[in-house]
Amino acid sequence: MSQEMKVELLRTVYRQMDIRRTGKISKQDLGSMLRKVDPTVTTQKVAALLKQMSTDGDDIVSFEEFVAFYTREETSSDADIVKATFRAWDKDGNGKLSKREFFG
Repeated sequence: MSQEMKVELLRTVYRQMDIRRTGKISKQDLGSMLRKVDPTVTTQKVAALLKQMSTDGDDIVSFEEFVAFYTREETSSDADIVKATFRAWDKDGNGKLSKREFFG
């Protein structure tokens, strides 16, 4: 997958995670999205991930930080990015995309 395609897929995920449409991902946004995938995610795990993602230490994840985090070789593969994109579209978390979820 090209770098350009990765960035566009990540942009889709980022927009879905930015629940309040502020242009930034807060701890609450990150926690909400992670709990859609795994309801048992603890506040401590969310905080630890946020600390890794927010490289400037402001506890807010910019799009640039998000892309940098998810394109690091040790963080994820192309398949991980595609899975994250799917989960962002799968709003009800049932593992399937309805027409409404897919087309918005």
